[in-house]
Amino acid sequence: MTTQSAPTLANLAARRRLTVAEFERMIAANIWPEDERIELIDGELINTSPINAPHVYAVTMLTDIFIQTLRRRASVFCQNPVELGEEVRPQPDIALVRPPAARYRTRLAGPADILLVVEVCDTTLAYDRDTKLPLYATANIPEVWLVDVNANTISVYREPRAGAYQQLAAYARGAEVAPGAFPDVKVKMAEVVGDEE
Repeated sequence: MTTQSAPTLANLAARRRLTVAEFERMIAANIWPEDERIELIDGELINTSPINAPHVYAVTMLTDIFIQTLRRRASVFCQNPVELGEEVRPQPDIALVRPPAARYRTRLAGPADILLVVEVCDTTLAYDRDTKLPLYATANIPEVWLVDVNANTISVYREPRAGAYQQLAAYARGAEVAPGAFPDVKVKMAEVVGDEE
């Protein structure tokens, strides 16, 4: 007589992946509270972590810097979704996209529109680096910054090829960094992460 093991989720059913179109219908149906940040990553819904004060500060400072220095050269999206494929719709902390902003009145920015993505990391560094970064590279987003507010560093990824970035540069608190699309826009690390206490 053979004994059968109890059924598990893995052998009962496969996960069902969602498309962006299905995700949009869920949003239109008001399934989640308005202030909840949900991303569609490889067809799966991901509820992003709550944002703490250092995260808010870095996003605010970068947004202010980009708005002041890039007037009409790029639109600055702050925590807005972007569409990277049929099953990928992340919400980066900041995205610099091609102007004019009016082109995004009836559609989300896509890979051809995006000049830079910035993800600010506190508790999400591994997720942003290991899950989202390859998705940005696969979509050929030319540049991604990971701002680590715990280590006070910015890691700059450029030259996407075959789902990975070929170039990485890391900047510490005393450094300046500029987006590849706007080399004249110098961002001082100390302004982003705050002065040392």
